[in-house]
Amino acid sequence: MVASVAAMADAFPCPAKVTMSKRTSGSNHILFAAAVFLLCVAVRVLDVFVVRSDEWIGEQVLTKVLGLAIVLAYVIWSGFGLARLGFRRPSMASTLGVGVGLTVAVMAATFALQFFVLAAQGQAPQFIVGVEGFAIGDQPDGGVGTGPAIGLISFNLVNALMEESLFRGLLITHVAMAMSAMRANIIQAVLFGLWHIVWPIRAVVDGDMSIDAAMVYSTGFVLVSTIMGFVWGCFFIWFRSLWVPIIAHTIHNAALNVFHITTISGASTVAFFTTAEAVLFLALLPAVYWWKRRLDA
Repeated sequence: MVASVAAMADAFPCPAKVTMSKRTSGSNHILFAAAVFLLCVAVRVLDVFVVRSDEWIGEQVLTKVLGLAIVLAYVIWSGFGLARLGFRRPSMASTLGVGVGLTVAVMAATFALQFFVLAAQGQAPQFIVGVEGFAIGDQPDGGVGTGPAIGLISFNLVNALMEESLFRGLLITHVAMAMSAMRANIIQAVLFGLWHIVWPIRAVVDGDMSIDAAMVYSTGFVLVSTIMGFVWGCFFIWFRSLWVPIIAHTIHNAALNVFHITTISGASTVAFFTTAEAVLFLALLPAVYWWKRRLDA
């Protein structure tokens, strides 16, 4: 599967094949990208382990806002430009068909699969709608109020803007100047997976998870995040616009914050859901490429 997708991506022109500005000319483009990435990692580590902004507002505000500011500051300073980073207007067909349609369809199918599997196991699953992960206001009835809804959309959009700008925009465009677009995509996807390893590490530091449990959890979490980073990277390369993965990323995270399935045992079902959706997204990549070819025809 990955090999066939790699062939597709390398056969398709990457938006990164552009010349750099004088400030970032020559072989320095990868060094500049690495420097920006490491600076964002430093901010994330500081936020997760020291500031812990997620504990007082429900989301990592420092990481998202400052991380996005760092990427944009580099783009302005270097003269690279937002368009070359990937902020181009996509076609309506790619935006609605892939960014919205495919993402909604995959997540709906995964929720349905999860529900039926749990029901078959006698877990008496219940589908719950309610904001989770945002300390904006209590919703005792589990509903989504106006305040939490606005916070949900805003934080997820900023998060998607920051992560897509950094990983799909900056890393793919810069690394692809020294190698194929697909190799650059694989590298950023692995880094995107490792970007999420801070959470099980903090759980161990806080005493909420054993080292053995954290190792198992980290393996699955990093793998799923890597696959999703790879999928969104393909969206960026094939449709030549960051807006397609940004929209897909925003809808994906918002859905995970709002829709939940609970069981009588109280066991978490998040791992099952995220693994199933990642596999389904990966399996559908050839169909997405076919759709892209149809749009270009």
